[in-house]
Amino acid sequence: MTLPTVHHKEYPVTSDTYLNLYSGIDNVKLEKFVHYTEMTKDQKTTFESFVAAVEEENNEDKWDAIQPDKLTCLRFLQADKYDTGMAMARLIKNQAWLKDANIPVLLTTPPAKLETYRKLRARAYMGRTTNNTGMPIFVERLGEFMNGIASPEGKTLTGQDFQDCFLYDLGELLGHIRDSYAKTCDDDAIATTWRATWIMDCQNVRFFRATKATGTLKLLDGCTEPNFPELAGPVTIMNVPSIVSGVWRVCRAFLDATVAAKIQIHSGIPKDELLERMSESV
Repeated sequence: MTLPTVHHKEYPVTSDTYLNLYSGIDNVKLEKFVHYTEMTKDQKTTFESFVAAVEEENNEDKWDAIQPDKLTCLRFLQADKYDTGMAMARLIKNQAWLKDANIPVLLTTPPAKLETYRKLRARAYMGRTTNNTGMPIFVERLGEFMNGIASPEGKTLTGQDFQDCFLYDLGELLGHIRDSYAKTCDDDAIATTWRATWIMDCQNVRFFRATKATGTLKLLDGCTEPNFPELAGPVTIMNVPSIVSGVWRVCRAFLDATVAAKIQIHSGIPKDELLERMSESV
């Protein structure tokens, strides 16, 4: 699998669309999303009550960073398995995180180490899945990134540099997901989803450097799932050497349980599994 030359598209992602993924798209319909259509009657009732609680005037002061919309409420609620108390707590904590991370400024000011970060982290958007989910596909040279974190060039980035660059680059990925929605929302044959499928290649990863990379990976994961829940679809990690499999067991320990359950690890390339989701040209 060959990654194309990546020409980064700096999406005009605003603070609002950074959280409310489909904000500003005219033809957004909650009822079109598979995440809503597959809900039970009781789950829909819980959802409507949760949205009403979020929109209560007494709660307005809680959303002093970004007001969550209905689709965001649903993502957070489903992430916490319809536990409204946990979902509300996660939303409130997310508001504090958005301010602490200074997202409005970050999105308009590329981090100083962005060019170095992008040299270390090669990933690309490869189109959408060919099955009935229409998920955007992202492919990443994870082995090279893990090697790069502990390389001399990687050591020029602090933990804060990695976090800022990661969060800035996330805007580009969210832009691809928004584009994917625009291409599927009018096609009744394709279920609209806000999830993406990930293929991560660990070829040439080195054990020592992989071990050194776990701290940075844990830092970045700590930004992702609590604040951007339910965006991960199937995750395939391939070409994982047996000597590095122990490192992945360590990584699983700090991953969100829901995300960890979506990860499939392979020592080679699971061609048949991948072809169930995408064309052979990818």
